[in-house]
Amino acid sequence: MGEVGHGNAARRRKRHRGIFANLFSIFACFSPVAGLSGDRREEGVVLDRDKGLASSSGREPRDLDRDEQQEQIILPLMSQSSSLISQELQSVLHSALPTLARHRHWLLLYSTWRDGISLLTLYRKSSTVIGHCLLAVADTKGTVFGALLSAPLNPSTTKKYQGDANTFVFTTVSGAPQVFHSTGANRYYVLCTNEALALGGGGHFALYLDNDLQNGSSGESQTFGNTCLAFADEFKLKDVELWGFQRN
Repeated sequence: MGEVGHGNAARRRKRHRGIFANLFSIFACFSPVAGLSGDRREEGVVLDRDKGLASSSGREPRDLDRDEQQEQIILPLMSQSSSLISQELQSVLHSALPTLARHRHWLLLYSTWRDGISLLTLYRKSSTVIGHCLLAVADTKGTVFGALLSAPLNPSTTKKYQGDANTFVFTTVSGAPQVFHSTGANRYYVLCTNEALALGGGGHFALYLDNDLQNGSSGESQTFGNTCLAFADEFKLKDVELWGFQRN
């Protein structure tokens, strides 16, 4: 009887330890101490692009990742990749566009690498859209710059300016993209001729491209209050693109 009683007591102690262990596990799940230790383990987490995890201190990494994805999704689709416009530059330009041009797909109308080097061809390609188009230019030093223009671009024999106050010029000469909007000082927005395409006035052209799209110049203009857009006042062109905005 003594041995049987001793065995029963041992089994009861073992059962009590099991129940206590289960209760402790449940308590640990809700304990703030457990949460703190979890944070310490998450401090070393880095961005896992395959799994969609964002780097953080264990604070809702997936929510942060969704926010980043939403910022990227905001940018409209481009009909094909651009050799000049980075995602950062597109984001800045998209924010500067007039309301009617925002959230529309970007359609490549003209590029020197696809359509040849010709200002007249660029003019002709611009006639496929009505509203606005975006000119992007790169010099041989790697600076990307350009302008938002009214479309279509119609060459004038009387050297009459066209365009409206939505016209702006931009540049990446300082690294981060910069946009210069109309100052209201004059209406020298866009000058289209068979010999050249020019923007701005009152002092210098903000941007001037010759008819063979090989040489250009840039200077300070009263129209946009801009600095020189290119690496130097006079430059050689490397690439030219013209983008239109198409309804989704």
